[in-house]
Amino acid sequence: MSLINQLYELGVKRAPSAPPDPNSLETAEKIFFSIFSRYGDTLISIAVIREFIARYPGVDYLVFTPPQMVPYFREFLPMARTVSLRKRNPWHVVRGLFSLRKNHFDIGYNPWSQGHESCYFITRCKYHSCFDSHPLPPIEQSNLYDMIRQYLLLPSKDWQQRDFKLNNGYRNILLCPQTTTNKKDLDTDLLDYTASLLKERYPNATLTIAAMSPNFLLDGYDHYQFQKNATSSQRFIDLMKASDLVICADSAPMHLATMMDKDNVAFFFSTRPEVVMNSEARSLVLQLNKSRKEACRNQIKRVLDA
Repeated sequence: MSLINQLYELGVKRAPSAPPDPNSLETAEKIFFSIFSRYGDTLISIAVIREFIARYPGVDYLVFTPPQMVPYFREFLPMARTVSLRKRNPWHVVRGLFSLRKNHFDIGYNPWSQGHESCYFITRCKYHSCFDSHPLPPIEQSNLYDMIRQYLLLPSKDWQQRDFKLNNGYRNILLCPQTTTNKKDLDTDLLDYTASLLKERYPNATLTIAAMSPNFLLDGYDHYQFQKNATSSQRFIDLMKASDLVICADSAPMHLATMMDKDNVAFFFSTRPEVVMNSEARSLVLQLNKSRKEACRNQIKRVLDA
């Protein structure tokens, strides 16, 4: 184990949990968020933190997050100061700790951030409770957004989605087939079928496929390949802004599309929308079974032809 990892682990063990309560939230002047999580989990956190800041305005907010996630915080949480921090870079760690010590933050949170590093930073605050040790219901029995609401002492929301009807005027269509796990991906066969249907219905539209792996970047369409850096993240935000219709698997782009209130068609294979999606997301949801390809094609065609 590296010295910096030992620092994180030892620091968390030595700092007893000091959970904030409603009174400490009402009187807090400075609140800190330490967000070192996967792409989709980070976007879920951003959406709920927006609700939190709306409930507690006029507070000095600070965020530590990796460089590739900084553009998302600056886009959706401009009222917070966002600091790019590489958690394995000693200079970044020292600079971050100095800032926390100098500014004396009242409360620290690390939603959907597992690992000692994110928890370590929030232990520098007067009140803190690490997300992975906070009492929460099992994921399959709750909603990912609502779990953060519970953690931040925000009111829960009853889950429901907002349907919409596809129109014939889409000019820029974004297709995001890849996720972080193969079982959630829109595989290349179904991707090719979906793209063909879209090209047939919207012959004058620009169709862009965005993915991490070149295996998903089919010939005959515009491409966007994700990179793990801030420049790539900003370009993808701009691409999403320019899109009229977003079609994606259960993935981070789906969360981004719903946060931007885009017309969104979401494909679910191994997960359930009521667990994964935010309440009142504007989306047409397809619950598909990959082992039944013909049934999948029929469901996709029925939705895209409607």
